[in-house]
Amino acid sequence: TITRYFTENGDSPMERIIEQVLKNTDTRIHNDMRVNPAFLFAAMFWYPLLETAQKIAQESGLTYHDAFALAMNDVLDEACRSLAIPKRLTTLTRDIWQLQLRMSRRQGKRAWKLLEHPKFRAAYDLLALRAEVERNAELQRLVKWWGEFQVSAPPDQKGMLNELDEEPSPRRRTRRPRKRAPRREGTA
Repeated sequence: TITRYFTENGDSPMERIIEQVLKNTDTRIHNDMRVNPAFLFAAMFWYPLLETAQKIAQESGLTYHDAFALAMNDVLDEACRSLAIPKRLTTLTRDIWQLQLRMSRRQGKRAWKLLEHPKFRAAYDLLALRAEVERNAELQRLVKWWGEFQVSAPPDQKGMLNELDEEPSPRRRTRRPRKRAPRREGTA
């Protein structure tokens, strides 16, 4: 599954994320901290997940969110053919992945709900890992915001959310109303 993402130079995002997640894991073990195998799987299979979701969205015409959900199944099914991954770990891996899509949407009560999620910390760590590996400024801003939000007092959190509300939000696509079939005479 993941070997097709390896390059001769060893510098693809896939290789960088695997190298960094393994370094971080070594550090955690050295410091007698817990290690969650689901986090390792979420990181290792992140790029195959993105590629599969993109492919499904293009081929099927599904929304990206729906394609992402199907891709999670495909990627984990393929991984389970080679590795014996218990269901409890695949469930946690899915949670971590799903939170990645939700972390950019922080307005209203969403930020607090996300912060209360049992896998928030793992999802935040994956977001930080992605920001580091991809050198993506938007992800880095998101990591910084969530890092500050986690340690802020509730009044300061409210202020951070109010600042978000003042930012212009990206325009949403408007959908045309669905065309309804004309009613036939004589049917009740």
